[in-house]
Amino acid sequence: PRSSHGDVVAMAEDVGKKTFSSLPEDVQEQIREKQRQAQAKKKAKKSEEKSGPRPFLAEDRTEPQRTHLAMEDYFGACRAGLFQQDGFMASEEMVEHLLRMDFNQVVGRFRDGSPVRLSSFNYFLFEGTDKQIWDPIFLARLAYEGFFTITTGGRSRERIPLPELQPYYGVLDWKNFNQAKPVKKALKRVKSEGCPGCKYYLYCNRNLELTYQGLNQYHKDQNGENWMTWKYLEAFKAASDNPKINFKLHSIELYDGPLPEAGASSAVPNLVAGEIGYSIGKIYTSLSGFNIRGDDGVGWIQLSCLGKWLEYKKYSFWSLGHCYSPQMEYKRQLGHRIYTREEFLQRLRLERGPFRLSDDGHGLNSQLQTNGEACDMIAITATSLQNTSL
Repeated sequence: PRSSHGDVVAMAEDVGKKTFSSLPEDVQEQIREKQRQAQAKKKAKKSEEKSGPRPFLAEDRTEPQRTHLAMEDYFGACRAGLFQQDGFMASEEMVEHLLRMDFNQVVGRFRDGSPVRLSSFNYFLFEGTDKQIWDPIFLARLAYEGFFTITTGGRSRERIPLPELQPYYGVLDWKNFNQAKPVKKALKRVKSEGCPGCKYYLYCNRNLELTYQGLNQYHKDQNGENWMTWKYLEAFKAASDNPKINFKLHSIELYDGPLPEAGASSAVPNLVAGEIGYSIGKIYTSLSGFNIRGDDGVGWIQLSCLGKWLEYKKYSFWSLGHCYSPQMEYKRQLGHRIYTREEFLQRLRLERGPFRLSDDGHGLNSQLQTNGEACDMIAITATSLQNTSL
């Protein structure tokens, strides 16, 4: 009979008193295996001390399953709100310094005596001149590190950047996206229009200014103001035009007909829905969007076709930003999963690639292109038939 684990340990400790070869063969092998494991652990520990901990790998990841979050829970996770401090200057170095800090450290006390930790903040207001706070590379670096930057200021003063390191993020993976009922419905509608000759056509970066005009008007009608200013967009576009950094701005445009070729005299179709977002490596993030015929379902068509396009382009995932309901209920309907800050940043760092690139932006050629690329509606609707039937 084979010896128990306890027998093996006892025999191993007594191996100096007995001849190893006199032990049963199976016990010898178990002792050898324990020695190999001990040596492997020792070697791994030395390697980690020398080169740092093993990186987080895809197989290590367990997908969060949470799909609903109330707005009070979202903001309640960061009770302190705004972090602002003298000398907190707008620079890449300060961003790096902040992210190296221990977010569990106590930095103060709330009125009830409970500790204020660095993790209690979600908004981080950097200081500096106008040139410093609007520096395109600085803003791109914030996006690369997981900050979602909006603006603050309003009607009384000029708006300035307000980066947010969110307590929770909405993340959309293609499996969940393809199983969402509104997505299936929208894609079936696009398919039923018949391709070629589809009623709707999706493009990237054909007319950024027109997309902004539609978005700006939509949000002013809905909310009285628009946090995305033209100055904000200009800074992000300047970052996107820099081939040495991992950041590309996208204007996603859905038209009710094909755009004419350059120089053609045919009628120009209407821009009926769209959004502005950006790519960091193979991760796409939505910033803000609009539609002008909400009752016609074009908003869902734009979102569904964009999702299929991103999947077709082999993007890792779609970051939807804020994720609380009922204000952001459509994101839950798209199939998002809610990640904590720590979960999101861990996955982001795994899949984003380097921030500094070679001059030609090597490695980003399979992203959405910034030269007016047209979505192949035939290809994405063909693949959707198989995927949405799961």
